Amino acid sequence: MQTSSQPLPNPKRNAKEFQKPRSGDVIDQRFQIVGRPLGKGGMGTVYRVVDAHGAEYAIKRLDPALREEKRFEKRFRLEYEAAADLKHPNITAYLELFEAHGALHILMELVEGVNLRELMKDQKVFSVEVATGIGRALARALEHLHAHRVVHRDLKPENVLLGLDGTIKLTDFGISRVEFAGLTRTGTLLGTPRYMSPEQLAGKKGEEIGPESDIYSLGILLYELLTGKDPYRLRKKAEILEVINIRHNFAPKPLPEELDPELRKLILMMLERDPQKRPSDARWIGQELGRWASDRKDLKHALCQELSRFGSVKSPARPMLSPKRKEDPLFRCEEPTEAYPEETALEEPTQGRELLPAFLLTLSFLLILWGVGLWSERPRVSASSASLVGASTETTISPPQKTAAPIPTPQGSPAQRSAAAPPSIGATKKPASPPQNRRSQQRRTRRHRRLRRSRQPQRQVKRRKPRRSP
Repeated sequence: MQTSSQPLPNPKRNAKEFQKPRSGDVIDQRFQIVGRPLGKGGMGTVYRVVDAHGAEYAIKRLDPALREEKRFEKRFRLEYEAAADLKHPNITAYLELFEAHGALHILMELVEGVNLRELMKDQKVFSVEVATGIGRALARALEHLHAHRVVHRDLKPENVLLGLDGTIKLTDFGISRVEFAGLTRTGTLLGTPRYMSPEQLAGKKGEEIGPESDIYSLGILLYELLTGKDPYRLRKKAEILEVINIRHNFAPKPLPEELDPELRKLILMMLERDPQKRPSDARWIGQELGRWASDRKDLKHALCQELSRFGSVKSPARPMLSPKRKEDPLFRCEEPTEAYPEETALEEPTQGRELLPAFLLTLSFLLILWGVGLWSERPRVSASSASLVGASTETTISPPQKTAAPIPTPQGSPAQRSAAAPPSIGATKKPASPPQNRRSQQRRTRRHRRLRRSRQPQRQVKRRKPRRSP
């Protein structure tokens, strides 16, 4: 597909146009973003998109902030130009370069799967058949690149995609060099230091870096697949100066003796420091690796078994729209419906029913707290006082009695009449306390008196000295 010609946007547009896209956003009124970003690189971010017909693609978006520097925009366009004419089963297809919302976009083939780095984290060491099979597929991809005068210059496990169907794809041509385009100046380092060739680490011009650089990176990748270690035992995040120092002063570690001597010799030949001693024909490398590699069907079957543990990462056929975004009319599927007003039933009000259980639970909890507070604040009565209070209540509170017949007035002397007269209403005699209570009260009184006497200071009486007789 050819590059779409659209007018260049004004860099001083509204800031809303330069916001990062999210799931559900529509790009160029043709593609809708689905899910989270698939990856992020130095120059852009890759998203999964779907068109109006349901076909899925991958879109690489250049950050609009990087467009202020012309070299980033020129390199982004060069990436598309370098990969647009490449048609190979082991290379990701680049379909279109277009401009939308103030940013450049590249439409690419979507590969359902994981990159080689994720598989290497799960499985440290690969078998000889699988490792050489992956190396042979990458060598064929490099052969197609070099035939079109393109040098990848960033071959690493992160840029090797493994499909769930067992396919092997080489991607990311962001820093690739086309023979007729020279963007890299002397002293500029582009790439990952661990997989860069010595001539790249030396900061040579892009014209001086040839296919031998990709062969060197492929040799390091094969070494890691067979041993699980770096040939120079470098750290994962080694700095450039550290890589240059170690590679200049030390040779790569020998491969295990269990491997075929010819395979070990081939890999060490690919890791030669001098590019003149290094093989430059990727086709010959692929043919040599084919001696130990398994067949394509067996390789696909082995990769499918390894990738089955990661599960399917394929998105559903229907586009996943963000709940915060309105659905675009381009992707809206409306079904014809007929309205019958006379038959439409009234909908029951459901507002508030969802909060009823929570309200009842909160109310019951507050009632329980209120009851506990009342129980904790009740008056506490000791056992002795409770017994006394109980006895007094028994004597003072009596049930109401029935009105008796009038008592006849006694006749006789006044003393006899007073003795025989009924007691008044307010004059109630206190019941005699039991002897045990009297004794305990007497003991407490005596104890209290002794305690009070002991606390009082004793008076000291001064005795007068007897006078001596003269």
